[in-house]
Amino acid sequence: MPTLKLFWNILWRATACGIVIALTVQAIFGALFAVFGAAAAVTNRGTELLELTNAIPVIFGIFIFWLIGAVAGGLFSIPAGIFVGATGGILMSIITRIFFYPLKNARRYRVTIGILMGLYALVVSWLCFIAIYLLFARDNTIQSPFVPWLALIPALIAGALGYFVSGWIARWYEKAANGLKSG
Repeated sequence: MPTLKLFWNILWRATACGIVIALTVQAIFGALFAVFGAAAAVTNRGTELLELTNAIPVIFGIFIFWLIGAVAGGLFSIPAGIFVGATGGILMSIITRIFFYPLKNARRYRVTIGILMGLYALVVSWLCFIAIYLLFARDNTIQSPFVPWLALIPALIAGALGYFVSGWIARWYEKAANGLKSG
């Protein structure tokens, strides 16, 4: 397989998956905020939530929390997903070409790429979140010590999904490499 074809195929798959991961992280982050809203409602209102006059505002409040989480997740995840996907694709292409071309041990390749790309997605997603937060923060400083820890939630999700996506791309490379050997 020519190097350009290898780079292109890994790059477009990683970038497309980066966008899908971003949308998934955004949905999960929104759902976590909705759960936070539901927990706050139950804590503050308890059994009063069963009354119709209280249930409608609470459901609306939970929806607002979901919406805030989805928008906040979108501010982080869409740019980070595109960036992590494209740069991760470039990194994966380089690692594949230097260390695993031609492919001799498919299992070692899958494990190595999975761990490296999962860690890469986790670290870069976390750094992107902090950078985007600082861009929008007052005086470009972190206002709360909880922000870096809060940033770990979407970064851990992105890291786990990055591990699985890299496995999918690795299986494509295995099939393409085996197709060359037999053909």
